[in-house]
Amino acid sequence: MPPKDEPRPDPKAAFVVVEWVGAKLKEAEKLARMSGGRILMRRLNRQEYANTVGDLFQGTYSLIPT
Repeated sequence: MPPKDEPRPDPKAAFVVVEWVGAKLKEAEKLARMSGGRILMRRLNRQEYANTVGDLFQGTYSLIPT
């Protein structure tokens, strides 16, 4: 949707842009699949969780019972 004072691009030029974007997206998807795909979330163990919370709140908290 162009600004009101600009003419609408001709359909052939718009189609070329859409095709280019589609090709780039397919290329990016292919590269992602070849490099291992998605990055999966993983659970933290107790020590990692305690370290993360300590880092977030900038303090040393004893979250793990001794």
